[in-house]
Amino acid sequence: MGIFFERMYNMLKIHGMSNSTIKNYLTEMRKFVQFFMISPDKLTKEHIYQYQSYLVNDKNVGYSSFRISVNALRFFYNKVLGWEWFIKYIPYQKKSPYSR
Repeated sequence: MGIFFERMYNMLKIHGMSNSTIKNYLTEMRKFVQFFMISPDKLTKEHIYQYQSYLVNDKNVGYSSFRISVNALRFFYNKVLGWEWFIKYIPYQKKSPYSR
């Protein structure tokens, strides 16, 4: 993530996020960027769709893990890059009625 790692870290601290949230969000963003090996400011809504499909269909991540990934992506694109319009392209999963 290069320069964006430090910028996101600082923004998370400014927003008063807990150390565990900071760690989780930075880890998720690293995974997202490493999946495509492209700078995150060059990734598009199609990349996000492909990554979310990968998480759900290939990795079979649970609701909580998926939500952390979504929150990290939303924070990055909204707060770090200032792309508020981009948020609508990063959907949450509907929680299963069978979840506790």
